[in-house]
Amino acid sequence: MASIHLSNFSEADTMRQASVNDHIMARKGYTILAILMALFSIFGIILNIVVITVTVKYKQLRHPLNYALVNLAVADLGCAVFGGLLTVLTNAMGYFSLGRIGCVLEGFAVAFFGIAGLCSVAIIAVDRYMVVCRPLGAVKFQSKHALAGIIFSWVWSFIWNTPPLFGWGSYQLEGVMTSCAPNWYSRDPINVSYILCYFMLCFALPFAIIIFSYTQLLYTLRQVVKLQMTESGSTAKAEVKVARMVVVMVLAFLLTWLPYAALSLTVIFDSTIYINPVIATIPTYLTKSSTVFNPIIYIFLNRQIGFLYLEKMTRSLHQLFRDYLGKWHHKNRLVAKDGHCNIEYGNVGYSSRFAYMQDLWTTFVEIRWRYIIFLFVASFTLSWFIFGLIWYWIARDNGDLWWQNPPLDHKPCIFNVFGLTTAFLYSLETQATIGYGLRVLSPYCPGAVAVIVIQSILGILINCFWCGLVMAKIALPKKRAKTITFSKMAVICPKNGALCLQIRVANLRKTLMIGSQLYGKLLRTTVTPEGETIILDQVNIDFMVDAGKDNLFFICPLTLYHVIDKASPFFNTASDTLLQQEFELVVFLDGTDESTSSSCQVRTSYIPQEIRWGYKFLPIISRSKEGKYCVDFSNFTRVEPVPTAHCAHCFYNGPCQQHSSRKGIDNQGFEVIDVIDQKNGR
Repeated sequence: MASIHLSNFSEADTMRQASVNDHIMARKGYTILAILMALFSIFGIILNIVVITVTVKYKQLRHPLNYALVNLAVADLGCAVFGGLLTVLTNAMGYFSLGRIGCVLEGFAVAFFGIAGLCSVAIIAVDRYMVVCRPLGAVKFQSKHALAGIIFSWVWSFIWNTPPLFGWGSYQLEGVMTSCAPNWYSRDPINVSYILCYFMLCFALPFAIIIFSYTQLLYTLRQVVKLQMTESGSTAKAEVKVARMVVVMVLAFLLTWLPYAALSLTVIFDSTIYINPVIATIPTYLTKSSTVFNPIIYIFLNRQIGFLYLEKMTRSLHQLFRDYLGKWHHKNRLVAKDGHCNIEYGNVGYSSRFAYMQDLWTTFVEIRWRYIIFLFVASFTLSWFIFGLIWYWIARDNGDLWWQNPPLDHKPCIFNVFGLTTAFLYSLETQATIGYGLRVLSPYCPGAVAVIVIQSILGILINCFWCGLVMAKIALPKKRAKTITFSKMAVICPKNGALCLQIRVANLRKTLMIGSQLYGKLLRTTVTPEGETIILDQVNIDFMVDAGKDNLFFICPLTLYHVIDKASPFFNTASDTLLQQEFELVVFLDGTDESTSSSCQVRTSYIPQEIRWGYKFLPIISRSKEGKYCVDFSNFTRVEPVPTAHCAHCFYNGPCQQHSSRKGIDNQGFEVIDVIDQKNGR
C-alpha cells in the first residue's frame, strides 16, 4: 500500500482526490471501516440516549457528577450522529461524497462535539479530584459549578471551532479521505497560528487537567490505603477497587485520545513526514470510538451510580414490557386509557366511502398534521407551478423567451422572464411577496393584468383557508382534554355506609370546566331471552360526588363514586370473582371550557384487572399554614388497603367475610389476601 504525503494536497486537490481513492486503500478496506463505524455509531447512539433519558427522568440522579456525565453523553451523541453516521456513508461509497461544504460542516460538527466532550471529561476529573482529594476544602464542587463548567465547555468549543469558518484555519480531509478535521498539515502562517492555539487550548490544556486530577486521585487513594492497613481489609479493598476504576478511566482516555493528539503534534512540528493514510486514520477512529467507551466506563462500570442506572433501566424496561403485554392481552378493549376508540369499519358501500368528501372542512380538521403539512406545501407549490406555466405561455405567445430571439425594441409582457424557471419565480413573487425585483409586469399586455388579479385573489383564498384550518386544529377540544386525567385504577371500598366503586379525575389547568357531568357505560357481552348475542351491550352507570352528579365544581381533583346496590350491575360481583368477569367500564366527562367556551369530552375505561377490591385512594388535598389549599398529585393514583366486605351481599346482609390486602401496593406482582370469618373469629 503506497504512502502519501498528506501535506502536499491543497483543499481543491483533496476534494478531487476524494472521488478516486482506490489507490489509497482497497475497496474491502472501506467496507470494513464502514461496518466498524456503523457498529460504533449504533451502540454509541443507544448507550448515550439511555444515559440522557434515565438521568433526566429520575431526580435522584441529578447531582453535579451526573450533570457532567449527561453533558458528555450529549457530546458523544453528537459525535456518533454527525461523525459516525456520515463516516459510514462516505466509507460505504469509498470516497467523501458530500463536497467541500459537506467537508467543512462535518469537520466543524465532529470537532465541536469532540472538544465539548473532552472538556466534559476534564470536568469529571475535577469533580473527582475535589470530592476525593479536597473533601474538606473551602470550595466544594456543587451543582452551580457543574452547570458553569458545562456552559463553559460548549462556549469554549464553539469559540475555537468557528474560526476556520471565517478564514483562520480550515477543515480538510484526513486519513483515507472519508472524513474531515482541522487542517493539521498546511504550512500557511495563518493556519499554523490557529493550529498551535487550537492544540494548546483544546487538547493540551484538558489533557493536563485530566492527568493532574487523576494522578492526585491515585496518590490520595494510595495514602488512604497505607493509613488503613492496620484496620480490617474491607476499606482498603474498596479503595483498591476505586483505584482500579480510575486506572481504567485514564487508560481508556489515553487510548482513545492520545494517539490522535500525538499524530497531530507530530505533523505540527514536522510537516515533511510521510504518513501512511491507514495509519493516519486509526487515531481518528479511536477518538470516535470513545462515544461507546465513555458511557460504558463512566456509567455502567462505575459502581457508585452504575447499579442505580441499571435498576432504573430494568424498571423502565419492565414497565414497558408489562404495558406492551397488557395492551396485547387486552387488544379487544373498545376505549383505550387515553380515550381513543378501538373500532374498524368494514364492507362500507362504495358510494359511502366518499361521503366524508361532502364535508371537506371537517375532513381537513380531523386529518393528521403530517398530511396537513404535505397538503399545505403541495397546494402552494402547485399553484405557483400552474400559474408559472400560464406566465410562460403568455411570454411565449408574446415572443419574450430567449430562444425566440426578440428584437432590441421588443416590448415584453413581463420583464426578465426568459424561460420556464424565471416564469415560475415570477409566479412565486406574485403570490408570496409584496413587491417585485427584476421581474415585473409591463403595461403592454392587458390580458396579463387579468391573470395577475386572478392569481392574487386565489393566493389570498389559499392563505385564508390554511390559516383558518391551522387555527381550527390548534383550538380542537381534544387538546383541552389532554389536561384532564383519570386515575389509572378504580377501587371498591365502603363510603358513607355503602359499598362504592370509586375513581379519581383531575383538571390540570386552573380554568374551570363549566357544567361538568360525569357518567359511565358498562360494556359487556350479553345474551337476550330470544337467544340474540349482543357483543357491546351498554348499561348506564351513575357516578356522583357528595353534592350530586350534575354541574361539578371542578376546581380540584375529585373522587367520584358509584354506589353498588341492588340496582347496580356490580351487585353480584365478589372480590374473588372480579378478575373472572369480562366487561369494560367506560367513563365520560363532558364540560365546557370557561376560557374558550368550547365543549369537550374526556373518556377512559377500566377493565377488571384495573379495579382494586378492598382499597381506597389516599388523601390528595391539604391546607398549608398560610391558609392555601394544596394538591399533592403524587397521591393521585396511590391507594391503601381498607377492610372491605367480600361482596355486596355480605356488606348489606350482615357479618360475613371481609377482604383486605396487607401487601402489594407498590409491588403489584405480589399480594397476600386475608379472609376473615367474623362469625368464627378467624
